Amino acid sequence: MRDLVRGKRWLLLSSWLNLDRGKRRQLNTLFALNRRILKAYLLKERLSDLWDYSYEGAILRYLQKWIDQLRWPRLKPMEKLAQMLLDHLEGL
Repeated sequence: MRDLVRGKRWLLLSSWLNLDRGKRRQLNTLFALNRRILKAYLLKERLSDLWDYSYEGAILRYLQKWIDQLRWPRLKPMEKLAQMLLDHLEGL
């Protein structure tokens, strides 16, 4: 399994919309092997929608909903990211 995941960092950091069919197929294979990777990827993709908001109240609401989604998967790096975003809210 480790060999299948090795070298996929760039693929995981890429947006789904920017990937061709072959790369999407590789990602789907990876997701089938590890559900936590799928959850983390979906949370990453959802967080990109945060930058579409221009009002502070809307940003706070969206960010709170995103943080609420973090409770079930228990992904420590994502929880750390959420805390950093809350700490730097004024700069968003």
